[in-house]
Amino acid sequence: MTSDKPNTTTDEYKMDSYPRGLCVIINNENFKDPKHKRNGSQKDVERLKDLFKYLGFLVEIKKDQTTYEIKQLMIDYSKDRRHFQRPGHLEYPP
Repeated sequence: MTSDKPNTTTDEYKMDSYPRGLCVIINNENFKDPKHKRNGSQKDVERLKDLFKYLGFLVEIKKDQTTYEIKQLMIDYSKDRRHFQRPGHLEYPP
């Protein structure tokens, strides 16, 4: 069921600090099987980096991470003091 009434929810992230937060971009371009190489992914990384810098985030890029390394990164970043000093938090996929 949909409603024509406007959304009156006031829940929102406060985004008034600078830098806004920490953005970690993981670019898995190269794989064990060279046929699976993601050519052009570096262009995507550059555009994402530019966008998040423009939005006021600190940006760090990690390349070709294994499942274990990604899990470890998330553990490490969850303890990173820079993360707690900023209200901004974006996550993809959600």
